[in-house]
Amino acid sequence: MVVEAKTEAGRTFILDTSFLKAYSDLQLWTIEPVIALRQPNSIIDIPAGIEGEFNRRFNPDGTLPLGSHSGIYKLLGVNSGTSYRAALDETLTEKLREMRPRHYEHYDPLTGTDMRVVQAAVDYTQKGIPVAVASADAGIRRAVDEFRDQANADIEIFSPERKPSRQESIDLLVSGDTYEELPKIQADSLSTPYLAVALDQHVGGGVHYNIILGVYTHRVTRSLPKVDGVDFIRLYALSSGSDGKFTASSRTYIELIGHSIFGAYDPEHPTSLFVFKSDKPLPLLERHVLLRRYGKRGYLTKKERQIIAGNRLKENELARIELEDIKRHDKLTVGRINEMRYKLNGRNGHH
Repeated sequence: MVVEAKTEAGRTFILDTSFLKAYSDLQLWTIEPVIALRQPNSIIDIPAGIEGEFNRRFNPDGTLPLGSHSGIYKLLGVNSGTSYRAALDETLTEKLREMRPRHYEHYDPLTGTDMRVVQAAVDYTQKGIPVAVASADAGIRRAVDEFRDQANADIEIFSPERKPSRQESIDLLVSGDTYEELPKIQADSLSTPYLAVALDQHVGGGVHYNIILGVYTHRVTRSLPKVDGVDFIRLYALSSGSDGKFTASSRTYIELIGHSIFGAYDPEHPTSLFVFKSDKPLPLLERHVLLRRYGKRGYLTKKERQIIAGNRLKENELARIELEDIKRHDKLTVGRINEMRYKLNGRNGHH
């Protein structure tokens, strides 16, 4: 990541399971704290109990030792951290149990692990240690926020409610709905899948991104629909190897590099989405000539292979965003996206 974090180095970052799950999905709101916690003087703390929840979710086969933090460190790209293991304070625990959600908040009661996250923030702060808490859990956020206000404490909170910051390394955002639609794609000879992209959408804090809002299946006998603010990216089903790299036949590759930008997913692992840019897309006529010659001969000449090899593909960096997170900061954007989806659903495709 190339963006400098706004948070100064030297903080202790207290992380919970909801944050780790969100970062494994590369949610946009998690990128800023991860950049910050990787700073040389920052410390990450995984309170006791979090590693168990993480391993149950991400290590169900038990390949990691019980209580191991190695999977968490690997996910975050760090070498080590600490683990807050103090026994729960009875007074604080009772206070947290008595907390009631405000009328507009909905969250489950705090578990013992949740309480330890809050207590870690309290204890570190009382020792004069600057703290950051990263969590998508509304109960944890409210408890830490109340303590911060009452004690005028130096605690920074990273959550979906925090206004987004522009991450220059991210090229495109992908709505959570898109990942749910990928496994449902049913390709046939009469339809072609595309990614529908909402252009230049405000996601909060003055930050704008192009957002992939869903999969649009287009009937090849008709032209793509024209919807204001929507563009389309051709989506290909490709096989990927154990190294995560896609493989394509010569014919398919010629098609791919004819696009300035295209998407790819593996039907065997349909929750993974990639978008690539071509630095020198093949002109339409040249692409047709290559395809015709390849179809006749069944192979490419050395010169033709050099033409193809000279085209470099660059992978776009994607981050996930949920519409409910955008709605926290700009309801109008969500309204526009829903209107775009409605218009697309009424045209010659579906998503």
